[in-house]
Amino acid sequence: MSRPKGSKNKNPAQGRKTIFKTMSISGKPEEIEYLKQLAEKNGKTVSRLVLDWVLAQPL
Repeated sequence: MSRPKGSKNKNPAQGRKTIFKTMSISGKPEEIEYLKQLAEKNGKTVSRLVLDWVLAQPL
């Protein structure tokens, strides 16, 4: 399968797509700042930090 014209990604992950969905997190300023710091400390974005935590929870 060839890459789309103008694509800069020469080695795309096979069969994986990132879906962008905007969501809001409500909290006190210090809580939001804590999330940002925790994400940075772990080398993640806030989105990835939250998703990893949510997906690790049992249903």
